[in-house]
Amino acid sequence: MKHKVKWQVSLNNGETFYEDKGRFIEIEGELSPWNKLQEYIKDNNLEITSLALYTDLGQRFNLPSNSSNPKFKAFISDYKPYKYSLERKLGFDINGTANELYTTICSIYKIENIEIKLSVWVDENNTMNSWSNIEVK
Repeated sequence: MKHKVKWQVSLNNGETFYEDKGRFIEIEGELSPWNKLQEYIKDNNLEITSLALYTDLGQRFNLPSNSSNPKFKAFISDYKPYKYSLERKLGFDINGTANELYTTICSIYKIENIEIKLSVWVDENNTMNSWSNIEVK
């Protein structure tokens, strides 16, 4: 399935990759682009330093970077995420019919014994709709 909302990932070796470009295009019968990226990261002992969503209309949804020199300088001295994730989720109406699809990205922080998850949800059916959520465990 072609998604309207796609991911952009920067890695600690300086590489930046985009969903549906280069080695991360969707090919039926192969791993998803995200799973291909996870395999590449593991095989090369790399880490994600930033994760964002984008659309072909030019919309961008960014999470804070864990880089020591982020492009958005306001985050330079803030807490840094130690992990990132991406999921595609279905929403169901009361009759059990799937009628919503979201792409969500998360940055996860560990502060002492507390884990904090910041997520951004973007509606695949209407990319003008997005939400943020904070979860504390």
